[in-house]
Amino acid sequence: MESNDNNPPCEIVRLISSLVIKEEPAGNRTLYLVALAGVCQRWRQAAVEVHSSVPLAFDGADNAGLHGPKATLLKFRKVDVSKKRATFLGASKLLKGYTDITLTGESITDEILANIAQVNGHHLASIKLLGASGVTDAGIVSLVSCAPGVKQFVLEDAGAGVTGTTFVPAILQACRQLETLHIEGAPSVSWSDLHTSWAWWPVVQEPRDLQQAQQQLPPVADGSGSSANHSSSSNAAAALQPGLGQDVDPSSTSADGTLQHSSYHRRHRRVSSNMSDALSGEESDDGSSVSAASDSTSISVPAAATAAVAAQLQQSSLQDSSSTAGASSRHAALQSTQQQQALEPLAQDAPQQQQQRRGTPCHTALRKLHVRFANVDNLMQLIERCPGITELHLDGPAYNIQIAAAACPNIKRLALLVGSPHELDAALFYLNSMSSLRGLELEIKGMMLSTEQLRVIGMLPLRELALDSHAYRQQPSMPRPQYSHLDNEGVKGLVDSICQRMRSEMMPLKLSLCGATALKQEAVSALLRLPMLTAIDTGGCIKLTPMDRMRLVAKVKAGQGMLDSKNGSG
Repeated sequence: MESNDNNPPCEIVRLISSLVIKEEPAGNRTLYLVALAGVCQRWRQAAVEVHSSVPLAFDGADNAGLHGPKATLLKFRKVDVSKKRATFLGASKLLKGYTDITLTGESITDEILANIAQVNGHHLASIKLLGASGVTDAGIVSLVSCAPGVKQFVLEDAGAGVTGTTFVPAILQACRQLETLHIEGAPSVSWSDLHTSWAWWPVVQEPRDLQQAQQQLPPVADGSGSSANHSSSSNAAAALQPGLGQDVDPSSTSADGTLQHSSYHRRHRRVSSNMSDALSGEESDDGSSVSAASDSTSISVPAAATAAVAAQLQQSSLQDSSSTAGASSRHAALQSTQQQQALEPLAQDAPQQQQQRRGTPCHTALRKLHVRFANVDNLMQLIERCPGITELHLDGPAYNIQIAAAACPNIKRLALLVGSPHELDAALFYLNSMSSLRGLELEIKGMMLSTEQLRVIGMLPLRELALDSHAYRQQPSMPRPQYSHLDNEGVKGLVDSICQRMRSEMMPLKLSLCGATALKQEAVSALLRLPMLTAIDTGGCIKLTPMDRMRLVAKVKAGQGMLDSKNGSG
């Protein structure tokens, strides 16, 4: 059959291929395109060109979930690993033009990554490696080195061959447009080995210095009678703040070279006599002394700070709130303390490491950093090189929160998996210095939030707050009545603190309390006092009655109406 100029065979093949892969999952698309390319040479030339808007997947998982009956992919998943690998090797050499690729399963190898890099690396904008246990650092380096346009890189459930010592610097060096770096489930990553050298990649620009950091902080509004409170708060913050540039105790390094959390616990654990005096000498607005610790050898610094702030909040809530000058004074003192806490690490770090840090390069495009279940200990080298981060997801020690508070002034959202009251106290201590923070997500694992901790959380200038149970996140359909991370008194303390904060400036609030199986009507009554509640999620709160939920729904509708009126008038 002779070709027609109006309908050339290549155009017909492209039309067929577009119809075949339409509305199919990404894994099916790859298999169908490989099958079309195997018909003949002319079909191969037409079928291998994939539109940039069509995401592909080399799906070699054994039993990944599917939406609806997808017989082709189900059958492919049951074949031998060697056959999957051969199919993906052919696809990696043929297909090109796509920008979004997902590689799943043990059938993915370094050779497949190298083929993708050579054939289609310059087109890639998103790379996802999910459960690719056969991939090593060398394969990832070969891929990202040929993909300068990548904006999203996701690595989950990596194998033992991924140590991070080479691929993390390679990503930051080659992918200068990278906006999202997501690493989860990579236990073999050795952050201590990664931090042994300062020279990750050639110097491209100098990081912001202390003066630039100070210029980016919001100004403090003066209030009458705030000088004494500002002085005492600043002295306490200066005494309590650990040094950002302190070296890690070599004795805390385990046999396999990884750093233990105990080295960072000791950094916050003990209070010397002068620190205890500085904290216990801090005064509240009415002049009454707030005693933070009676035994300086048994109280942690962040816990003492949390208790002191909570005591101040409770004392202030008992006072008459009619005086506007007093409220502005407390607000100014709190802001000045936050500024001092933000600047203190940089000020302490500058004399010792200013010369060394002056040559540290920066990756200015990265906005979201997610590192969980990856043997995290110290991310200082990584976070300091990415000052533009606005969203941070971590599960490691609070020391990383301290680093982020000092190096990344524009963090707007923070998600933290926490399973230790001590780590939470330390994290809250450093969160007070994040002036741009508007969203906080705490995933609580195996502990109960205290009323003092919730009072401090309520004072943060948040628009979105999630206090969810880790068990609920893992299995939402299986509530555990015997475990609850929140109680009624804690919710009351949280609401009291939020209401006090919103006296000066009312802002909308989205709240999530998922998995709090102990909450009852008392907690609902407290939540109804929130000034502008625009959304709430109480999934897993099994003791709430239908009437309680109806009251919360009515409260949310009222809050949304207030927000619409505020936006309309503005």
